Amino acid sequence: VISGSSLGLLPWLALLQPLDRWISGNVVENVLRSGGPPITEVSGPLVWLYHQSMNHRRQYECWQDPTTTIDPKTEEDFRSFYSKVDDYFPKEQVFQWDPRTNTLEELCAFLEISPCPRKGKVPKAINTWIFERDFPIAANAVIVL
Repeated sequence: VISGSSLGLLPWLALLQPLDRWISGNVVENVLRSGGPPITEVSGPLVWLYHQSMNHRRQYECWQDPTTTIDPKTEEDFRSFYSKVDDYFPKEQVFQWDPRTNTLEELCAFLEISPCPRKGKVPKAINTWIFERDFPIAANAVIVL
């Protein structure tokens, strides 16, 4: 069994690319290129390995100094940080993405991708968090706590 600690200590990702090509026909590469299915949907073992390896690096990085993670303690710190970000980047290089209102064509236009490979708004995905679906009462208790 691969645990979180072994993902950080052993070079599992060095084996991922050859295994992805040899065993699964580039499943991981296809997921990364297409952007889906979402991580919360059922994935094969190689996609799981990739996600877990990247996820642990990103999650645990914020627990060690120095870190690139922003952790504002107050609303003022939060607003101050994002105000500096807004001031740093020219307005024409910023796209405030809201999946509820923006379309994929707008995103493609901003990124100068033509023709846009997808149309319309990003479709809503069903919640496939297995714990929540299989144990709804326990999942709601966790959410409430």
